[in-house]
Amino acid sequence: APPRAATVRMQQPWDLGRFVRTAAFFNSPDQLLKRLLPLQPSRRGPALPLIWSAAQGTISSANNGGFAGCRSRPLTPALDLSRYSGLRLRLRGDGNRYKLIVRDDYSWNGIAWAASFDTVAAPAEWQTVEVAWSSFVPTLFARRVPGAVLKTSAISAVQLTLSKFEYDSQLNPRWSEGAFRLDLESISAF
Repeated sequence: APPRAATVRMQQPWDLGRFVRTAAFFNSPDQLLKRLLPLQPSRRGPALPLIWSAAQGTISSANNGGFAGCRSRPLTPALDLSRYSGLRLRLRGDGNRYKLIVRDDYSWNGIAWAASFDTVAAPAEWQTVEVAWSSFVPTLFARRVPGAVLKTSAISAVQLTLSKFEYDSQLNPRWSEGAFRLDLESISAF
């Protein structure tokens, strides 16, 4: 068979309108919108109250990339999880190392409390991951922030990220370019 030509995919030019539409989707709507159009979680059928979501795509380090993630809308009011030991994820992974991130204020680019966890590369195997509060590392753009204290009484957002970097420019040892998929059944406190 003749060799196939390489496919080159160019990054789309920056578009202010697209940015505003995307940012509006991920930021919480104002109180009026919340009253008029309440958001309901998707469910796996009427009898199963389990939320199931999938994050999937293709990750690349081209164009200064190397990360993909999803973040909840701001939780208002913030969750007081101070009487719990941490967060429990029920998920089905792809063998990658992901980060569970929580935030304890409403600053969009403020301190992100990150904890890395490995997934099993078995598409049919669900796993439970428990992350203790003591495992979360305070970071700003994947760099450690010394002296910060996690306010577990004010959890304002939850995020899952697949990143080329761990902390302080160290590389994620399980990161590779290509397809990824993370199925999330639930997040709960334990």
